Amino acid sequence: MMDTLHSLTALSEMAEWARVGPQKPPTRLCNWLRSAGGIKDQSGELTRILDKGSRSMPGLINNRSGMYLDDATHYAWELGYICSQTRPHIEELLELIEMDLFGDYVTSANDAQEAEAFYSAEECRHELDRLGILGRNETQMKQVESAINQWKEQLNEKTLQRRIF
Repeated sequence: MMDTLHSLTALSEMAEWARVGPQKPPTRLCNWLRSAGGIKDQSGELTRILDKGSRSMPGLINNRSGMYLDDATHYAWELGYICSQTRPHIEELLELIEMDLFGDYVTSANDAQEAEAFYSAEECRHELDRLGILGRNETQMKQVESAINQWKEQLNEKTLQRRIF
C-alpha cells in the first residue's frame, strides 16, 4: 500500500513538473545565428554542412547581409555557445553548427540551468505520455494532477481505515 502511495506521489510530482516546467528549450546555436541575421557562406563550408543531411535551415546562410564566419564565431563565443578560454577558431563554430543540426542541440553555457530544467520537464512529459496519461494542454494536465491526487487521498483513507481497525 505504501509503495503505491509513494508511486502516486512521484506520479503527482511528475505531472506537476510536466505542467509547470519549461515548455520550450533555450535558444539553440543555429536558431540564434538565424535570428542574428545569418552567416555569409563565402567559402561554401556551411553549404557543405547542410548538404551532409536532409536538414534545411532557412536563414542560416545569408550571403547578402549575414555575419562573416569570424564575427559569428566571436559573438557565439561571447554568448557562451562556444566554451573556450581563448578566442575560438571558425572551425569550432562550424563543428558546433553541424552538431546542432545533426546531433545534440547546442545551447549557450549561460542557459545550462534552463536547459536542464527543460529536458527534465520533457522527460516527465514523455514518461506520462508513455503511460497514456499526459494531458495535451494546461486544463488536461490539471485534470491529470487532480485525478492522481484523488487516488492518493483514497489510498491514504484506506490506509488510515486499516490502521484504525
